Amino acid sequence: MFPPLFKIARVRFALYVAGTFWIWRIAWIVRPAMVENVMDVVMLAYENWFSLLSLAYFLFPANLLIYGANDLADGDTDALNDKKWTYEHKLLWSQKMSVVVSILAWNLPYLVLFFWYVIALPDDQRQQKILLAVSYILFLFTSLFYSLPPIRAKAKPFLDGTFNILYILPWAISFFLHYQTAFDWRFFVAWWIWCMAMHAYSAIPDITPDKQAWLTTTAVFLWKEYTWRYCGILFVIAWLVAWFARHRFLIVLWLFYGMFAVWSVYRPSFFRYYTWFPWINSTLGFVLFWLIFIQKVMW
Repeated sequence: MFPPLFKIARVRFALYVAGTFWIWRIAWIVRPAMVENVMDVVMLAYENWFSLLSLAYFLFPANLLIYGANDLADGDTDALNDKKWTYEHKLLWSQKMSVVVSILAWNLPYLVLFFWYVIALPDDQRQQKILLAVSYILFLFTSLFYSLPPIRAKAKPFLDGTFNILYILPWAISFFLHYQTAFDWRFFVAWWIWCMAMHAYSAIPDITPDKQAWLTTTAVFLWKEYTWRYCGILFVIAWLVAWFARHRFLIVLWLFYGMFAVWSVYRPSFFRYYTWFPWINSTLGFVLFWLIFIQKVMW
């Protein structure tokens, strides 16, 4: 039986990586010198064929890589996790080879085109070429070895959260693809810390099956009582870094996240609140897009 690839790829999470890539593509476009109205934005958004190809890649193939590798490596824990039989998909042993072939078929063409595109960039953009290549290689590395041995970062407390840098690397790729200005590392670090907090939060529903399968995640190591406190500390650090980076709107967004996450942990229907986050993230990403648009075009 052929596996349901869209369910394995967790399409509800597609905007986690595709959204971060596309927001910075639009941010590059909506500069006062380039646009005068909304139609200019639409026209310029579809001007660069490689940007469109990259958006398509991060919408599906990249997610298939991330979550397909996760399902291939997690047969022991998934068998004990009720969420895999309802909210997600329990990968059968007979489907594993098909998933491996599908991951390669969907990802290898982009990999080849990506490095062809990078090599073809002008020689005076050497630094940009290096940063683009490093960003994508790091994305592939963290996507695979978050789940797969010999590293299997998800089974190592605190290292698992660190590997969630993979969710903001598409933004770095987009930045180096479109910009030749200084990279804001404070903004990058703030998002990275926020991703670590959200990773620990999302692991709380899996504490029991992970513990039964001897999978020591950060949430298993800290247990529920201290995991949400750890999340709170990370949220505060992310807020402080964002504040010093002068990204005040992130303070507002992350204040909402932190309060909602901590509040939801001890609700009787915690898992129901947990399932809201793909929709919350997509909505706030939409808000972030319009904040950038209004700030750069209308002010």
